Amino acid sequence: MNLLQRMKDIGWKKLLIYLVFSVVCIVIIGFSIVFGALLLLDRFDTRYQETEVNETMGKNLVDDQNRSDLINFIP
Repeated sequence: MNLLQRMKDIGWKKLLIYLVFSVVCIVIIGFSIVFGALLLLDRFDTRYQETEVNETMGKNLVDDQNRSDLINFIP
């Protein structure tokens, strides 16, 4: 029995349902893989993160500069 005969025996409605179901499953699996990979790669992205030491040191430097300016203005 060849492939065309099998397709005719199954019927076009069932084939259409199988095709739609298969495409939907492939799309869901693809999105899951892509977004899972993006979440994993996001852990290694440090472009917008500053270390805590730099943040506190920068704040202290600004505070010290502001205090020294105020001291200079006192008569």
